Amino acid sequence: MGLIVGVYLVGKIESRGITHDHTSHGDNDGGDRYIPFATYVYSVEGQEYHGKRISFGDHGGSSKYAEKAIERLGPSMNVEVFYDPKDPGESVLDTKFGFFVTFPFLICTLFVILSLLCITGIIGKKE
Repeated sequence: MGLIVGVYLVGKIESRGITHDHTSHGDNDGGDRYIPFATYVYSVEGQEYHGKRISFGDHGGSSKYAEKAIERLGPSMNVEVFYDPKDPGESVLDTKFGFFVTFPFLICTLFVILSLLCITGIIGKKE
């Protein structure tokens, strides 16, 4: 899905909830991962579409994280649906990037900057 943040319309929540997944890794609630979900319907140029994606990088987390994610999505509630005009079937409700999407990007950017500073001799130069 492209990063389309300016093209949106109103859709309607059909269902919402939280699924539970037990992982073997000891993260969050002792290896438990809670994944918020919502299904919604929206229409683009008379064609009806059904979306499932709440945000970029849906990954799940603690039960508090999942509850907070769906708290604002009431049953039959009207919501803004952001969609890709080149592929209207691709949609998302929240265009903000979460921690698990932005953190790796920030770390990579930091390493690139430090590498460039070392290569140009600005840092790490011995006198």
